Amino acid sequence: MIILTFYYAPDSKECQAVETLLEKLRTEIPFQVIKIDVTQKDPALLRSIGGQVPAIQVGPYRLAGTINEVQIRVAIGAAQDRQAQMEKIDQQDWENKVQRGIKITRADRF
Repeated sequence: MIILTFYYAPDSKECQAVETLLEKLRTEIPFQVIKIDVTQKDPALLRSIGGQVPAIQVGPYRLAGTINEVQIRVAIGAAQDRQAQMEKIDQQDWENKVQRGIKITRADRF
């Protein structure tokens, strides 16, 4: 399943509009949303996403600023295609990388 990370600020109308789009798209396309409130995290996090909210990260693809439904669909579709191709090329190596990305270790900072 595709994991989409949504960086948002609770008081932003643009972020609320993108969140509504994501909920609508989840009824059509299977993906998991991880929501991160950038106002309660380290300022370095906001810098790492380019200082713009809303921002979406789907695999290696990033959207920021004014985000519309078509952009989200394209990013999710591209991430799904990439995942399918990676699984075809080297299934075991790909699975190991995915599992390393999911596992939380002591080296991870919160």
